[in-house]
Amino acid sequence: MVFQKIILPFLILVSFNVFGQQPKLMLPVGHTDKITVFQFSPDGRFVATGADDHTVKLWDVNTGKLLADLKGHTNDITTLSFDSGGNRLLSTASIDTFARLWDIRTGTLVKAIHTGSSYIDFAIFSPDGTKIAITSSRGIPSLYSASTGLPIVTLKIGYATVKSAAFSADSRKLILKTYDDPQICDTETGSVLTTLKGHNSYIECVAFSSDGMKVATGSGDKTIKIWQAENGELLYTLSGHTATPKSITISPDGRRMISSVTGDRESKLWDLEKGTWIADLEGYNVESVSFSYDSQLILTLAINGSRLWDATTGVLKNTPSSSWDMASFNRTGSDYLVSYKDTTRLIDAKSGTTKAVLNELRKPGIVVFSHDDQKIAGQFGKSNNGAVWDSRTG
Repeated sequence: MVFQKIILPFLILVSFNVFGQQPKLMLPVGHTDKITVFQFSPDGRFVATGADDHTVKLWDVNTGKLLADLKGHTNDITTLSFDSGGNRLLSTASIDTFARLWDIRTGTLVKAIHTGSSYIDFAIFSPDGTKIAITSSRGIPSLYSASTGLPIVTLKIGYATVKSAAFSADSRKLILKTYDDPQICDTETGSVLTTLKGHNSYIECVAFSSDGMKVATGSGDKTIKIWQAENGELLYTLSGHTATPKSITISPDGRRMISSVTGDRESKLWDLEKGTWIADLEGYNVESVSFSYDSQLILTLAINGSRLWDATTGVLKNTPSSSWDMASFNRTGSDYLVSYKDTTRLIDAKSGTTKAVLNELRKPGIVVFSHDDQKIAGQFGKSNNGAVWDSRTG
């Protein structure tokens, strides 16, 4: 079994089996401080890296060639995202108060989007790739053109602290999580479509269903509420947690939902269509939850181990390990990665067998799969090195 790997910041092309490596090429270029984020382009041809050296770099995945060195941020890079067409890249560095929009074809800056004196909390492309939503610690949130970076819509919610936001799948609606009741806005006009009133405490997490028809909110009142997105009608109130739900994850098919609480001994699996509890997924202090792309499996990572579950019944399928630092599905759900310290394993989701071992993956928490699942990007060796592995087996 052979993995083909390209190491980005020093451009080492390496073929290796699970026990060794053979460097073929080294060039002294790359980041000068630790890499904090990786992101593949939708077509898998490019990978972008952001680092604490305040730069973003764009690489050719097949050759490892550095295509563009994107400079201008004055603080550590915190987020990177490509638009759906793979023509634009959005980068943020939080406290430098700028989101920078880059043209991937030319490697040039399209627009430095300034949020005044406010730190940037959140910046994402709409699913259709036409708009950018940016929220900051203070001020009135706005939508920007993904082509020009210019403001196109001011959301009519007034002066508010928006901690996060989420687009509906059709990009027509945007839900804003504030310290008050969540609001759903029309992305064409900026007008408020509905305000979700009913919780007795602050809102901690929000999520759209994949079809954009429902919204889930978790609150400090220890409940989760399911709403009709179009008119704000309350459909269900889900109770059972002993503390504030910290995260909500909805399956790709929109039929199941998982809610997790820091400090609880389990996450809860819900039927989103009926508003009923299905099962508790045991695991102390759950750190991450993910559904497979086909919505058939659930992978949880907790302090006492990672586990694989049946998403229909909540029945435990297997326990990959009791001491992993990271666990995540690839995009199709056929395989998943589990990591502990400097060892990462690629596991076949059906059989539970190890397909390959990536011994040199340094910080597994920032590993990403390409959109076709054929490549994996992550830190290699020193913290300012990145690598791309070919995930296909021989």
